[in-house]
Amino acid sequence: MFGFLPLLVWELFSVFYYGTLFPNTAYAKLNAEVDLTYLIKDGIHYYQNSFRLDPLTGTVILAVLLLVLFSFKKRPLTIAAGIVLYLIYTSTSAAIS
Repeated sequence: MFGFLPLLVWELFSVFYYGTLFPNTAYAKLNAEVDLTYLIKDGIHYYQNSFRLDPLTGTVILAVLLLVLFSFKKRPLTIAAGIVLYLIYTSTSAAIS
């Protein structure tokens, strides 16, 4: 019941303080008109560079995803889905930023 309370409080603060619900970067990326193949290619380069410069973070993320995948419990799977969606968002927005 109270799970969305932090989100609601943040959105109210965001509208009051910043004047928008989402960060400026989200609005800037809406009409970037960048080809999807370029985004995917650049996202792959982003993660290759990330693994080269910081292998620990990528290894921990992959290990957690594998552990969750083989646990077959519902709640960890939803968290893993959130992690994967965030990784996809990060890789596609790296080219636009």
